[in-house]
Amino acid sequence: MQISALLRITTIRVVILFLVAMTVISGSPAPAYSAEDDAITWSVRPADADAPDGRAWVEQSLGAGDQRTDHLAIRNFSSREVRFSLSAGDGFFTLNGRFDMTPSGEPSTDAGTWIVIADAVTVGPRSTVVVPFTTRVPANAEPGDHAAGVTASITTRSAEQAGGPAVGIESRMGFRVMTRVTGEITPALAVDAIESSFSPTWNPLRPGAATVTVLTRNTGNVRIIVDGDVTVAGRTVPLRDADDPPQELLPGETRALTVHIQRVWPTVLVAGAVDLRPTAIMVDDSVAALTVERQEFAIWAVPISQLLLLAGVALILIGIVTRRRRGRRRLEQLLARARAEGVASVRPGTSGRD
Repeated sequence: MQISALLRITTIRVVILFLVAMTVISGSPAPAYSAEDDAITWSVRPADADAPDGRAWVEQSLGAGDQRTDHLAIRNFSSREVRFSLSAGDGFFTLNGRFDMTPSGEPSTDAGTWIVIADAVTVGPRSTVVVPFTTRVPANAEPGDHAAGVTASITTRSAEQAGGPAVGIESRMGFRVMTRVTGEITPALAVDAIESSFSPTWNPLRPGAATVTVLTRNTGNVRIIVDGDVTVAGRTVPLRDADDPPQELLPGETRALTVHIQRVWPTVLVAGAVDLRPTAIMVDDSVAALTVERQEFAIWAVPISQLLLLAGVALILIGIVTRRRRGRRRLEQLLARARAEGVASVRPGTSGRD
């Protein structure tokens, strides 16, 4: 499958997930709050049995058939009591490397089904409530990383439109729950495709730019951080900017990474190479470097503006040469005519004496 098609499919999926998460909610177990009410703000953090414990998310290592109970702390910053819906779902990474989870209306098929949590909880004004949740790993779970998330959400009811019903918008907040099922760990990353293109400039004295898209796929069973460089015509550009989040792939996920290389001269066929430096994330958040993989490619870079310039110069030179040839031919014709007239003017038998 081409990268452009995969990008369209993945983008459509992300848009659908976003729209589903921000659409009309019906049958929600928690009450809907009016948009005219005081703003409701809250936070959700990992916790121990008493309070938030400083973790950004939950990392756990469990064997098939094992279970573990953890906690989340919901802090209600509002001046009123709020009833939050609680849920769990499968996790994934978006195109820009951000973690997200399936929306409430979409069923989970993996680690989101392993988490048992209460349906709802009521939190008083400016108060915090700690809620336990349990991860139960099936006995037939495959070794490796399985991503899920837990959230606390509310439904905000908008004002009724003229002649129409009020609608509700779900807002949720949560964190990821990463479960590594113990067993044989096989980190691996593959390059499915490399697409490249060249953008010339109309100024023949200036170079163009190359665009390279690398489609990577996590073919192992643990999370992989993708990093590396793209080199085109001797110029090297990193696959991600220093300010961008790490490009993290869950098992089975694909990611299209695109870079732009400036100042590339069109030399018909430009050589390039992708050097990947993947690292596998271990249970203790350390990383293990994998073998650097190098993939070479070539970019068709036809020097259009330079060829047009050469064609123009060639036309000028041809015009100059043609004009000179025509001038020389005309001069030869004039000389030949003058010689003929000179010969004709000399009569036979005449002498120079009177």
